[in-house]
Amino acid sequence: CKNDQLTVELQVSGVTADEVIYRIPKIVPGTYEIYNFGKYISEVMAFDSNDVELNVEQLDKNSWKITQAKKLNKLTYKVDDTWDWPPDKEFVFEPAGSNFEEGKNFVLNTHCLFGYFDGMTRKPYEIQIKHPTEFYGACSLTDVTYNTDVDTYRIPNYMQLQDAPMMYCKPDTTVLEIGGAQILISLYSPGEVMKSKFVGEQIREILVAQQAYLGGTLPIKKYAYLIYLTAKKSGSGAMGALEHSYSSLYFLPEMQPNYLTQTIKDISAHEFFHIVTPLSIHAEQIGDFDYANPKMSEHLWLYEGLTEYAASLVQIKYGSMSIKEYLQVINSKIQRAKSYTDSLPFTEMSRGCLDVYKDQYGNVYQKGALIGLCLDLQLRALSKGNYGVQEL
Repeated sequence: CKNDQLTVELQVSGVTADEVIYRIPKIVPGTYEIYNFGKYISEVMAFDSNDVELNVEQLDKNSWKITQAKKLNKLTYKVDDTWDWPPDKEFVFEPAGSNFEEGKNFVLNTHCLFGYFDGMTRKPYEIQIKHPTEFYGACSLTDVTYNTDVDTYRIPNYMQLQDAPMMYCKPDTTVLEIGGAQILISLYSPGEVMKSKFVGEQIREILVAQQAYLGGTLPIKKYAYLIYLTAKKSGSGAMGALEHSYSSLYFLPEMQPNYLTQTIKDISAHEFFHIVTPLSIHAEQIGDFDYANPKMSEHLWLYEGLTEYAASLVQIKYGSMSIKEYLQVINSKIQRAKSYTDSLPFTEMSRGCLDVYKDQYGNVYQKGALIGLCLDLQLRALSKGNYGVQEL
């Protein structure tokens, strides 16, 4: 890390086209806002095997064209973090961005650092990260070789690479074995106010309940909770988390543990349930995501709304929330949903959540969860109580 920047060097082989376009994502799955992660990239340079520089032309905020691509051997560029340096004063929601604190902490959302060539997203990647010897890199990837100061990750394609954030810092980790899965909790608390062991104690009950909810086993082998606590004000003005297929990244206030207990339970229950939607159940727009020209599906109500409903349902069903507390959650969602005046179908809102209905997005956690409740009640009524969204 120099001048609050990281340097990425991409070794390339086997390019057969005369020119190629290298892209950094405009947006990634799980986020519903155009962030243009390429605006944090600078000094893009291409070289042949003799270190002779090749021509590079920047096409837009997120893409670069390399000519004489058959000779391409190496691509290098600088990356700024998103937490401290918004070039247009518009901050990225912290769990979707990256943080470089030399000697302290590195939150590496892989879509901020690594790109892809057009037509080559299904090529395998090997990532090597050089790091201080006292740092540990926590993530959900399993094909990893850890060394004293260089870790090597092997990933079958770009989709899985961009779906695997990493956090490097002095280790405070806890591992839970639940439902046949290894659950890793990695926590960074600059004031050492909280420990990963405490988080593990708080979410174990929820995870055991989710194991039961999902039929006794978890449909994953490893899952990572990456938790960054801060005593500073959020640049984006928000706190929370971002889900990934096998991990979730948290940006939360650093405060006394007992004040964060229910927040951690609620957020972790929601984010973990994303292993069902959209990991297991999703539209083709998510399965074959277009990072440059995204097309939203009409199923945001399912991905976020039904997940939010399940996160509370699992707590009341398996005893970690009282009926009074549960009804307070439902009532709160009813009241908050009333603050959104638009009554358009949620499938339509889902399709237009990036632009036309951007101001309606927050309602997916309110009315979206209530849609899940209503669907559950309707299924139970039709089946005389034998079938609901859990079985669905």
